[in-house]
Amino acid sequence: MKVASDSVEARRILLCVGMIDELLPIDGFRELWGQSIFQCPYCHGWEVRDQPIAIYGRRNRAFEMARAMTVWSDDLVLCTNGASGLQAEQKRQLSRNGVRLIEDRIERLLGTQGQLDAILFEDGRRLPRRARFVAVAYASLARAREPGFPLLLNTGRVRDHWHTMTRTGKNPALRKSAP
Repeated sequence: MKVASDSVEARRILLCVGMIDELLPIDGFRELWGQSIFQCPYCHGWEVRDQPIAIYGRRNRAFEMARAMTVWSDDLVLCTNGASGLQAEQKRQLSRNGVRLIEDRIERLLGTQGQLDAILFEDGRRLPRRARFVAVAYASLARAREPGFPLLLNTGRVRDHWHTMTRTGKNPALRKSAP
């Protein structure tokens, strides 16, 4: 492999080619994505600290994200857009931490110029919020090895969450580069 004017030898090469977030099919979501809707409380929590925040998701991912957000705001609502899939004990823990749970269906997100103003539910209720965190899925741009293309392309994401160090903490080289 040639890098600038130098040659580099390696046993393996990992090309990180990125990923595509699978945006939620809720009216208004796309217009607010990345401006007042975020996926990482560790990366964006500071920006929206002490504001009314909604968390979107279901099951354990939503539960963990809601718990993570308690360091950034006292005004948190977990909106699941239907049955939450949470266990009774998880619901009790959220309540003890001041996180409200709303399992009603969401009609749309209301906002202007990228700023979330409110969540509109199908029954007509409006929930004023300034930011929203979601556990979105993502689609890999990675390709498996193919004949004539012997490199493995990867999204650059680790299997488990970077911030918790569950996977990266096991690799000394990655551990040194972790925030």
